[in-house]
Amino acid sequence: MANLHKIEPKLKALPDAPGVYRFLSASGQVLYVGKSKHLRNRVRSYFVPSQKWEKVQEMLPFIDDLEVTICDTHLEARLLECELIKQLTPRFNAQYKGDSRYVFLDLGPDRLPRITGRRTPDAVGPFRSQWNLRAFLDSLRLLYPLRETSTSVTIAYQPLPPRLTEADLAATCSCLNRVFRIPSTCEKLIQAIEEQMKLASDELRFEQALFYRELLPTLRRIQKNVGSLAEFISSEYYVRIPLAKGARHFFIRRGLVQDSVYHAANAADVADEPYEADVPDASDAADAAFSEELFLFMARALPEKEVPPKARLDYCDIVFTELENLPAEQVRKLTPPGSR
Repeated sequence: MANLHKIEPKLKALPDAPGVYRFLSASGQVLYVGKSKHLRNRVRSYFVPSQKWEKVQEMLPFIDDLEVTICDTHLEARLLECELIKQLTPRFNAQYKGDSRYVFLDLGPDRLPRITGRRTPDAVGPFRSQWNLRAFLDSLRLLYPLRETSTSVTIAYQPLPPRLTEADLAATCSCLNRVFRIPSTCEKLIQAIEEQMKLASDELRFEQALFYRELLPTLRRIQKNVGSLAEFISSEYYVRIPLAKGARHFFIRRGLVQDSVYHAANAADVADEPYEADVPDASDAADAAFSEELFLFMARALPEKEVPPKARLDYCDIVFTELENLPAEQVRKLTPPGSR
């Protein structure tokens, strides 16, 4: 069982705030990294007598200590969790730990797509699982040749992958390049598959209907990557998240948080603020009200963060999903400098 004698006082002191927690072994090894909007309830849930989660039951005997990092926002907690998992590779974490399985899709103009572990001039991605992507592409071959028209993508199910003529190969490669890069073409293919799925179901061809249905989830994820996520990554955003005694401001560029700053409502609030690492001295806060224009000017001047492309996928996904869930008034898409 976990060393509750050492951990219990820390459990009682946990705040009801966002943050990251780490479970440690007796040797100091980090066993697990997690995050929560409400640290108190989340961390305590691991130690209830009725614990049913198999992974937690396996981990509990090794837990000797607990460390916590308090964050201002859930966004910061998620990003810190991801960073620590990549750095520490804890035994009981699975998500974010290994980038080696992330792959790219090489889309040449005259050959069918192939999966590669590195980015090439014609590649898109990265994608999280080569196995899912490979299964998707193998299934998609049963619908070749693909041809895009002004209103749709034509597909025709065949029990075995057909031998493509030179013209069929060129049309299919062109269509796939657009599916993986252009939202409207991806949407055409989704609609074509949905129509064929309904037709197969109506005609009691249930195996074919199931085939089409299993293609759709991966294709919808691709649609997100070439559509809303691609637009998000190509843009800049200013985000202001209100807090109890002020607000935290973020500048986001190419899908990553390039800079953030906490600003208290007044100098007295800064003096009382517990997150000392992130908060300026009270004397600094008393100078003036927060200047959004100055913050953005300084943030844009910072060098862009260097993040490996496969790790960037995780960080961008975190920022994208967090911003999706924030109220619209807290997120503003910025006009690039010089475009006014």
